[in-house]
Amino acid sequence: MVRLDSVRRAWSAEPAVDDLSLSVDPGEFVILLGPSGCGKSTTLRLIAGLESPDAGRIHINGEDVTDRPPQQRGLSMVFQSYALFPHLTVAENIVFGLRSRRVARARRQQRLKQVAELVGLDDLLDRKPAQLSGGQRQRVALARAIVAEHTLCLMDEPLSNLDARLRGEMRREIRDLQQRLGMTVVYVTHDQIEAMSMGDRIVLLEHGRIVQHDSPEQIYQQPASAFAASFIGSPPMNLIDLEHTAHGPIIPGVPDQPVAAPRVSDPITLGVRPEAIRVSAAPEETPGLPARITDTEYLGSEVIVGIQVGDQRLVAKVSALPNDLSIGAPCRLQWDTDAAHLFAGTTGERISASGGDADPVSRL
Repeated sequence: MVRLDSVRRAWSAEPAVDDLSLSVDPGEFVILLGPSGCGKSTTLRLIAGLESPDAGRIHINGEDVTDRPPQQRGLSMVFQSYALFPHLTVAENIVFGLRSRRVARARRQQRLKQVAELVGLDDLLDRKPAQLSGGQRQRVALARAIVAEHTLCLMDEPLSNLDARLRGEMRREIRDLQQRLGMTVVYVTHDQIEAMSMGDRIVLLEHGRIVQHDSPEQIYQQPASAFAASFIGSPPMNLIDLEHTAHGPIIPGVPDQPVAAPRVSDPITLGVRPEAIRVSAAPEETPGLPARITDTEYLGSEVIVGIQVGDQRLVAKVSALPNDLSIGAPCRLQWDTDAAHLFAGTTGERISASGGDADPVSRL
């Protein structure tokens, strides 16, 4: 188990990690997610002991390790750059940590054989890193972390140097290994697809603080803020600053179509995910918002559609665009009531209908 209590780390006057408290249960796969500079890698380095906190305490398996060096924290780490020794073979790279700890040769060879089979490196043990592909090098880095037999593994953007197809394969392999070995993993990434597909829980960070800490499903379905809504999802959620009228909040430029409950009077932002928007032809009798198609992006199984609605540009994701719609054509937009999310215009925090968890009513 990992626990951080009010941990702070600042560079000059600017905090990289600001009063961060977090707990990770044994066997969990927890993702630290956020944009560059949000403090996720610094948080990982604080857990590893590569950085020292200015305030707060760090506990691993119930023991305070705040002042302990990395080698005394009982963890392994996988780096973005692989960090392999170029002059050593794959086998020598994998068992390097065991040799440094003076583990007996027979035990090293036993562990090497087990781990090499586990990650599919049996036939590559005599090669040097320069003779390996990116995916193979990443497997060596994983094997080196696994062979140490630590139950806690920290991973700092380990897949960012791989191409898209290989990243998909390695995501599945890492998740499968973690579940088979029962390891606790804290994984840093800025890729929301990695976060959604791999993590038991996601810790979304902004400016060194936790914005939301939840399961991937909960963050996707009930984002706690406009920032969380815009960071999770591909394409990201449409966010529209609404304009208040006597009949209710409207999208600027569409005066006759209130899109939220009239009782909402403070500055608000409407959020609708692209996949929740339905696009249809635009006869006068068709319900929904009047709009116009500005561009399309064909992706095979789906089409990303750019749409002008009043003064705003929205994005919809549909399985196929109706034959009678093309770029420049008028159309109508609809979405279900529970697909509308409202956020406070000033703070970005999620708004509830009546202090509970229900969303305000969409008129579309």
